[in-house]
Amino acid sequence: MGPTATRARVQAALDRRVAAARGALWALRACSAAHRGLRTAALDELELPPVPDLPRAAGRGVHAVVRRTRWSCLERAIVRQRWLASQGTARDLVIGVRHGPPFAAHAWLEGDPATASAGFEELSRHPA
Repeated sequence: MGPTATRARVQAALDRRVAAARGALWALRACSAAHRGLRTAALDELELPPVPDLPRAAGRGVHAVVRRTRWSCLERAIVRQRWLASQGTARDLVIGVRHGPPFAAHAWLEGDPATASAGFEELSRHPA
């Protein structure tokens, strides 16, 4: 492999990391906006920052943020739904409850692994 091919590989890896970082930054801003917005607005009226024009590789950053932060399952699902919609994948946001004891509520996206919604009865559905 020559120096040009090596530079191209290094540049491609750097581009993926920059995209993931930009995706993570958007996800942080979007989760924060969802958190603030849910205090006063209905779910369908939330205003999140526009999703930047990023490649699919930026999804690594988005998913890292929603997996590793303190946001609620509803806030994380809202942000994931918006991100996936921007990438051409429309998935419904589902809110469900588990009747006690103890009572619990949970939000997930349609198509998530069955373990995400196990034991929860669907209460409402919000299309992308």
